[in-house]
Amino acid sequence: MKQLVLLILFFGLTACKPSTSEPSKECIQAMNRESVYTKSLEDLYELYKGDLDSGEAKRRISAMENRIKQAKNYQSQNCEN
Repeated sequence: MKQLVLLILFFGLTACKPSTSEPSKECIQAMNRESVYTKSLEDLYELYKGDLDSGEAKRRISAMENRIKQAKNYQSQNCEN
């Protein structure tokens, strides 16, 4: 009887634990990458605001947009939704 009570208590307490867990290291890295790349893209737009049609501006902005896409893809693979 005592074992049954302890077993019920154990499963009852286990069920009460919050279901959310800490994000993995990879997930945190992915979120940080996306954040940093997004900020860098904003900085590039500010830097080239008068010259967005130049080859260098287009190349650098495109490269940063691709990095953001890769970071989002990495995030979707490593973070639980």
